[in-house]
Amino acid sequence: MLSTLAVGEQLLQPQVSARVTSHFWTPLSPVPAALYTLPSPGEAGGTAEGFVSPLTQHSRWKTPAGQGLQRFSAHPLREDAGGSVTRCQGPDLLVSAPVSPVRTKPQRRCGPCWILRTEATDCCWKMAGRKVLIVYAHQEPKSLNGALKTVAVEELSKQGCTVTVSDLYAMQFEPRATRNDIVDCLHNSDEFNYGVETWEAYKRGGLSNDLIEEQKKVQEADLLIFQFPLYWFSMPAIMKGWMDRVLVQGFAHEFPNCYDSGLLKNKLALFSFTTGGSKEMYAKGGINGDIRYLLWPMQHGIMHFCGVKVLEPHICFAPEYVSEEKRKEMLLAWAQRLKTLWKEEPINCSPEWYFK
Repeated sequence: MLSTLAVGEQLLQPQVSARVTSHFWTPLSPVPAALYTLPSPGEAGGTAEGFVSPLTQHSRWKTPAGQGLQRFSAHPLREDAGGSVTRCQGPDLLVSAPVSPVRTKPQRRCGPCWILRTEATDCCWKMAGRKVLIVYAHQEPKSLNGALKTVAVEELSKQGCTVTVSDLYAMQFEPRATRNDIVDCLHNSDEFNYGVETWEAYKRGGLSNDLIEEQKKVQEADLLIFQFPLYWFSMPAIMKGWMDRVLVQGFAHEFPNCYDSGLLKNKLALFSFTTGGSKEMYAKGGINGDIRYLLWPMQHGIMHFCGVKVLEPHICFAPEYVSEEKRKEMLLAWAQRLKTLWKEEPINCSPEWYFK
């Protein structure tokens, strides 16, 4: 993976190229990055002006904005068997490839490439290769929740993340926890205990296929985003059913392995939701009480209990009662936050955060 490369590490048989943009590093396939250098104005080894750009599927050279070539300064670093390894400096990323001293035409690069990592590109390296699962619960794709989900998919994908969406209503996800979740024989057929039966079934691989599929998505994800409208001070029943059925004992928790030692302790979670009431109604002195009180069972009682580190929630208050302009601002604020999401620190998962 690109995110594991050390400084100057060589990709002997690169299967991806690097798209250079002002915000992210995105793997492309199958064409590697290409370097276009112009004749140096000075003596050999001096600074040459050049261009770094991906070759698109139409073999056209573009900048991030799609308006011609982006200009950089190219500084040769050393000679080796592959030719000059050139450091290309610019406002976005540093990418280099073995090149002849002078090339006057764009070249497709199918040989070894060198990736140079610096402080400026560090956040891009961290984002590349991350996996995100969005558990989405809303009936209407045109809703603000639907738009928030789409913004997350688009922005995180731009960053190089692999984004998977579990659209619970579209999937017709079964929220009821029943005997049907165990596909083979019961551990105790005389007295059904859902918690015990799913625990035993998980250990022997006897859970239903829909649960196995969702657990696989969770297991692979670095970040879980829950996108939903607030229903009766909680999440919709279909999402609560997802929690009940997917996060079974043995998979997500197993006492005493809970909270900081929960089985999903290497993951992050973020609750993004809309409310019917205004921000003032959910203030500490408001009629509904502090919004953090409502987050205690969801963030602490479920996510933190399973070991997941929780990021600050993203709340859009009363979108049905604000202007279209204000709703657009909500979407822009969400997109802006997502650009730096991986730099955020989790909240302090303690009672003080919720009830201070």
